[in-house]
Amino acid sequence: MDKSKVTEISIDQAFYLLKHFHGIKPTDRIKWFGIGKNAIEIQAQVNTVGSKFESSFCDSPFKIGEKIKLGKLIETIEQSNGRKAEVFEFTQITGEENVVPISELSEAEKLHIHAEKRGDFEAKVFTTERKFYTHKLTVISTTSNELITCFPGGYAPAFVSDWMSDHEKTLSISFWDQHLFKKYN
Repeated sequence: MDKSKVTEISIDQAFYLLKHFHGIKPTDRIKWFGIGKNAIEIQAQVNTVGSKFESSFCDSPFKIGEKIKLGKLIETIEQSNGRKAEVFEFTQITGEENVVPISELSEAEKLHIHAEKRGDFEAKVFTTERKFYTHKLTVISTTSNELITCFPGGYAPAFVSDWMSDHEKTLSISFWDQHLFKKYN
């Protein structure tokens, strides 16, 4: 399969991607101060709950374009909203995955599944300190290869939405019936 054409990361995209990192390099912090971000805004991005890159894989959102080039493209999903999802596999752990198949939970963990509102969708959630490591990275881009987001883990379809085709809605419902969000204690 071909390599992703997404390699350039703007400062605004890097700031958005900061939510998928455990910390901030001082040189990156200076760049965001330079575009008017303050310490509270920067820390809020880092504190966002979600999948996180391992620092041994990538320690800065500005470096993620270089990392994408090193992955093996294993899946491409063309979405009817004009977006494209590409899933890459790596030999090393890319990070923690926050969308987990229910089948990977123990019976004890399954007892703690509950629903939380995510927009108009009732998502299944469970809370744990257990980490689910992954060797995958998903890139979401426009058809002109402009990065929208990327994160460690496999592809997870959006919740059912009006822009989706009937086929996409069916896939979304099936996926979210079998997966849930992991939250930390």
